[in-house]
Amino acid sequence: MTVIPGSLPAELARRLVVGLEGPWPTAGEWGWLHKWQPHGVILFSRNVQNFSQLKQLCAALKDAVPALQIMADHEGGPVSQMAAAVGRPPVAYALGVLDDVDLTFRVHAETGRRLLAAGVDWALAPCADVLSEMRNPVIGARSFGSDPALVSRHVVAAVKGLRSSGISCCLKHWPGHGGSSADSHLEAAVVEISDADEQPFRAGLAAGAEAVMPGHLLVGNGLWPATLSQSFLDGTRRLLAQSEPGFMLMADDVSMGALREPMSRLGVTIAHDSPQGMVAVEALPLSWFQILAQAGCDYFLIRNIPWLAFAADPIPPAEFPEYSGDSPVKLPLENAPYSETIQPAFKDFRGKLDKVAILDLARHDRWQVAGGMTADHWALWDQIWSARFASVVKMESLAEPMAHEDEIFWLVVMNHRPMPADWIQSAWAKDLHYRLAPTGNCLVMGHPSLAGELVAFLNEGWTVTPSYDISCDLLGPS
Repeated sequence: MTVIPGSLPAELARRLVVGLEGPWPTAGEWGWLHKWQPHGVILFSRNVQNFSQLKQLCAALKDAVPALQIMADHEGGPVSQMAAAVGRPPVAYALGVLDDVDLTFRVHAETGRRLLAAGVDWALAPCADVLSEMRNPVIGARSFGSDPALVSRHVVAAVKGLRSSGISCCLKHWPGHGGSSADSHLEAAVVEISDADEQPFRAGLAAGAEAVMPGHLLVGNGLWPATLSQSFLDGTRRLLAQSEPGFMLMADDVSMGALREPMSRLGVTIAHDSPQGMVAVEALPLSWFQILAQAGCDYFLIRNIPWLAFAADPIPPAEFPEYSGDSPVKLPLENAPYSETIQPAFKDFRGKLDKVAILDLARHDRWQVAGGMTADHWALWDQIWSARFASVVKMESLAEPMAHEDEIFWLVVMNHRPMPADWIQSAWAKDLHYRLAPTGNCLVMGHPSLAGELVAFLNEGWTVTPSYDISCDLLGPS
């Protein structure tokens, strides 16, 4: 099939930012990129092995597609897709707790420097969401906090830091995902917006951000998600142009589950689609993209190549670049820790202690899996726990009792999401409450809502230490 310049499919393809399957494009992916010439490629952890491989991948992609923009979700904390190559920046919520805008600037300047050195052009960051719903399942520690003024000043510092390194940045998720009780990756998410929600976006644009990422969010009683409402997007342009006239609108991943039902109402059906979760990218019809384009976003992120909507045959093997192994360019960035200390050491967890009970609800979470958590990394976790405690009892489910016979003085809870609404009634919680010592220490890692729930649950003599990321780096050397 020949693409006619100026034809609708060709125009749409040039507005796409697509994902790839692995650390090097397949013959089919090279053929697709060569034919359709998309605006950009978005990289995920599945595309990254180390710094030299990432640098070679970015260079090859740019050679293949002139003016290609390479982007990555690399906010910090759990959403650090390039961690295997350039390290894991501190999580936004911890920076907000410290409320040191100079530190936030330095962290993001370093993040931008590392990404740019590897060949990445855009950091899809920072999150300008105000965490007004503390049990929000998808924003959580990605937000700088729940106070609009605090979020605004740290968004400004983050944008200035990224831009100082020469990298472009995109504010997300307009008009603010922090007040939702649902995850738009999976289902419709309703938000109520106010000037407080808009404030960080206006501040970030005024500080130099080039783009805003609208989320697939239902605003109030609206019938359509923000990304499908031309009137809403037109209003967005008028409102935010007061801060930065030339900004771009870059729609969040257009295969998110929040679009399934409204697209169905518009008559767009997907063959063999499941009723929940993300939509199968390869099954999306061209009409899916036509409707999104008519609403008015400039560009559209999508986690894989939409083969059905934009078909292409592989070009002959001799015509696409092959991975040559190690690059001669080697910078000491792979998994390099950030020099900034953003959280106090967990001194209560130093030295050889008694038994510890660990509830790990994060190990199989998509954020933990995507954050460079290799088998070696998990082995390091286990080594740290073994070095600190005489005995370790680890659970990965609330459905079963703890299998811990003694009184519990040490507890660790790890979860990227809020605890389930009925978690106190779970077998794990009931068994824990029975075995709790009058006093003890609890380390909480992950979602900002966890510490408050554990304080309310544990005995009064317990000390709860919150951390807003789930990384063994926070525990210090074993």
